[in-house]
Amino acid sequence: MKKYIIHFVLVVGLTSQSITTDQLSQLAFRNIGPSVTGGRIHDVESLPDNPAVVFIASASGGIWKSSNKGTTWKPVFDNQAVSTFGDLAISPSNPNILYAGTGEQQNRQSTSWGNGVYKSTDQGETWRSIGLENTYHIARVIIHPRNPNIVFVAALGNLWKSSEERGVYKTTNGGQSWKKILYLMMKQVWLI
Repeated sequence: MKKYIIHFVLVVGLTSQSITTDQLSQLAFRNIGPSVTGGRIHDVESLPDNPAVVFIASASGGIWKSSNKGTTWKPVFDNQAVSTFGDLAISPSNPNILYAGTGEQQNRQSTSWGNGVYKSTDQGETWRSIGLENTYHIARVIIHPRNPNIVFVAALGNLWKSSEERGVYKTTNGGQSWKKILYLMMKQVWLI
């Protein structure tokens, strides 16, 4: 499932009546950022109890945070070794805890690879690497709804050959250790 943000301003006064076609024609769309080379955004997440706080995980431009519904953005991952992401997850039970899976999940000729999973315990202000460094491309991160220490990660491994790192991983201790719980070795198939 893809996630998109559409931000618009209606420049007419609205009442409890229905919106007219004329009013809809006055909608003005504008780019609110973040703007990065390539422009690919792989995930958009907002805090469950405060949708004004939004995070964007980009293909090759890091993680960005807005605290005002997308009006302004700040980079929150600039001090790390990578800037490419496949997925970002916010804990439903503790919105201060975020997990970020690095490496693009889209298989294409210019796919950027990452170096595992990162965790933040202060709403994205600081991050630390918590393993799975050789998974290269993380497509999905899911946090247990009631326990932020239980996390599932779907990793693609090396996109260009068979990879022992491909599979689904689980941690029950917040990333201190990981166990591969699902794995299927697939051989490289060349289509001509």
